[in-house]
Order: sequence, then C-alpha cells, then structure tokens
Amino acid sequence: MSWMADVYQALKKVILIEEKLSVMAEDVAKLSDKMVEIDRRLLKLETKLEVYEGIAKRREIN
Repeated sequence: MSWMADVYQALKKVILIEEKLSVMAEDVAKLSDKMVEIDRRLLKLETKLEVYEGIAKRREIN
C-alpha cells in the first residue's frame, strides 16, 4: 500500500500545482491589464510634456 500512498500524494501535489498555476495565470492577466492602463497614461503624460516643451521653445524664440 505504500506505493498507493505515494501515487496519491504525487497526484495531490499535481492538482495543487495546477490550482496555483491557475491562480497565477489570473493574476498575470490582471497585471497585464493594469500595465496596459499605466502605459496609456504614461503616453498621455509624455504627449503633454512634448506639447509644453514646444510651447516653451516658441516663447523663447519670440
């Protein structure tokens, strides 16, 4: 029966690993969504900064 217990423990570990991987995959998907949002916001800030730099250069010329 010892080998049956070993097989049972191994299968139990595999199932637990699969559950953890599933949770991790969900977390990664959420992080990916957040990263896209952060990237979008950063792009908006960069664009504003470029516009302000352009305005400042025009003011220096005039």
